[in-house]
Amino acid sequence: MDVLILLAIILVVLGIALAIILRSASRGRLAKLVLTDSLEKEKGFEGTEDFTSFLDKEGVALTALRPAGTAEFNGVKLDVVSEFDLIEKDSRVKIIKVEGRRIVVRKIE
Repeated sequence: MDVLILLAIILVVLGIALAIILRSASRGRLAKLVLTDSLEKEKGFEGTEDFTSFLDKEGVALTALRPAGTAEFNGVKLDVVSEFDLIEKDSRVKIIKVEGRRIVVRKIE
């Protein structure tokens, strides 16, 4: 018998809590808890470093690129990815595409 009374009390408390939550949500009070602003580049937000200034720069592969490795551009070492094939160490490379932190290079013949 005590278990049924305790269960009834729990159900009443949960019902009251649910009613309060639904009432607050319908009046917009809970809307303050939801993030409505988006973080866009046009508004000045940048999630990662901007490497687009390196586009079309030429440099030297410091490691073999198969396809990923390291290259140096104007004294700056960057993690890069080759466009197609293996690029040997000390080869001349050019940045052809920048997608966030992914920097794609092509071997200069």
